[in-house]
Amino acid sequence: PSIHVSVRQRDDIDERVREISEREDEIDRERDEAAEFE
Repeated sequence: PSIHVSVRQRDDIDERVREISEREDEIDRERDEAAEFE
């Protein structure tokens, strides 16, 4: 069954996904920097 979401909801989801992926990128960078210090 397909889930019907409004365009606004889809935009909100896209925005949230983008924020999460950006945060994960930051975490990956911090992890890489921390690894260099070890």
